[in-house]
Amino acid sequence: MITNDASEQIIKSYPVVFFCGDVPIDSAFAEKLVAYVAEGGTLVINWKQIEDYCQLFPDDFLGASVEPERRKAISSYSNLSGKVLHERIDFSYNAVTLPAKSEAAIFTADSRRDPLVVVSPYGKGKVVLSLPDFLKERYSSGTMLNIFSDLLLHLSRSSLPLSVEGDVQFQVNRNSRGWVVALYNNYGMAAGRDWQNPMPAPDPKEDVMVTIKPKQPFSSAREWFTCTQGLTLNVPAGEVRIVEIID
Repeated sequence: MITNDASEQIIKSYPVVFFCGDVPIDSAFAEKLVAYVAEGGTLVINWKQIEDYCQLFPDDFLGASVEPERRKAISSYSNLSGKVLHERIDFSYNAVTLPAKSEAAIFTADSRRDPLVVVSPYGKGKVVLSLPDFLKERYSSGTMLNIFSDLLLHLSRSSLPLSVEGDVQFQVNRNSRGWVVALYNNYGMAAGRDWQNPMPAPDPKEDVMVTIKPKQPFSSAREWFTCTQGLTLNVPAGEVRIVEIID
């Protein structure tokens, strides 16, 4: 995620880059972003973040002609997950016209089928342009639309060096030897459990069997707490397991 005018080297070190909040753009930064995408990167950006700077980019960079007309919707369909996404309240967006090279990854779930997330190739990479205002719920400073969650889940699954099969939360980090995967099984962690209000131990039925599948060859894998070898392991309810995968 880009929060300021990052260097070209930093930008190129990430397979996917997206803006966090309102990021000022000048011609030099725009050139870095164009080069990043042209060389194979994926830039994820919202129209509200770029509408004041779109003249700094090539005409075909965004892959969509954004119109001034404003529209509203409350539900959408995602080609990324195959799901209908219902929002709590309606959201606003700009209408767009798409060239043949671009596709609507998410569009309104009504007769208009207006594009809400557009994916367009540019050079060796692609630009992912979202249209709902900042992908946030209207009048909220922090609540994101379900469109945002659907898009981010798709991007993480396609960009991460591995997949995790199992109903747990997880985090992936790089270290000097390979990859470290933290697995969090929050089932059984009842709200309010603390030293003053102890709760019964989590039910073993809430244990989760997890399988990690690297996308690249590796030499070994070990869980730090139990020293278990391999990539299939049990994560007990309310506990954490950390697996290091050595290149």
